[in-house]
Amino acid sequence: MRNPLVFLLVLAFMVSTLCGCSSKYGKQETLVNYYPQCYDPIQKLRDDETSTTNQTVGGAALGALFGGVVGALTTGKVEGALVGAAAGGVAGGVAGNMIAKKRQIADENARMSSYLRDLDGDIAGLDIVSASARTSLQCYEKQFSLLIKGYKEKRITQDQLRSMYAEIRSGTREAASLLGNAVAQGRDLEKQYQDALTQEQRAIASNTATVSTASGKQASPTEQKARKREANATLKKAQQRTARLSNKVDQLESEKKAAEAREIAQSREIEMLCNASTAC
Repeated sequence: MRNPLVFLLVLAFMVSTLCGCSSKYGKQETLVNYYPQCYDPIQKLRDDETSTTNQTVGGAALGALFGGVVGALTTGKVEGALVGAAAGGVAGGVAGNMIAKKRQIADENARMSSYLRDLDGDIAGLDIVSASARTSLQCYEKQFSLLIKGYKEKRITQDQLRSMYAEIRSGTREAASLLGNAVAQGRDLEKQYQDALTQEQRAIASNTATVSTASGKQASPTEQKARKREANATLKKAQQRTARLSNKVDQLESEKKAAEAREIAQSREIEMLCNASTAC
């Protein structure tokens, strides 16, 4: 090996790069002081993601380190370490929704079943985001009503009104942003599934799908017809799941717009109160 120090520095850089993933929920913007119960659903989403990411990145980092060592020992060069670390990092990591990899599953029925499982998981994931954001938004809306009532009853000062509303507004915006990120992700998934299932439909229709038996032997004409019917039935289910995914994304988008509208209305109400008191 020409330069062990360079090798170690390169590996350290690659591992740190693997650990630098950004959150799919975006950056936390809300400074939580008054309403931790309202932010809690969003915080739990972030905590769950951090836990999952750490496990994934840990696997990728170990893969990169192992691959780099093997590459260095095999070639005796830093270049070999780079190649080994890159390959090891990919092997150790978990890459999201890699639909393209499904094409590597030769059996069409196994492949279609895999689509169904992934669709169910993606829909469930969007449901969790929707429920978390909705819970936070409902909590912030309730606290806003209590805040206005407390101010009108002079139990809350103008300074407290400004400070407490700032957190409500920030939390509301962050929840809406969370929904926006989910919408973007959902639209991308929807397109990927639609494209993939269109290809599957063409393959089944043209009878180009693999028709081998589990033992690897060529299936009989009767078996081929049965397998094709099964593939078509599973394809139909996958198309229905994709439609559900699309409806879920539409729902998320509607919730996002409603949250943004509420935030605007609340800001106007605060402004009216401040103008009335001339001291806000």
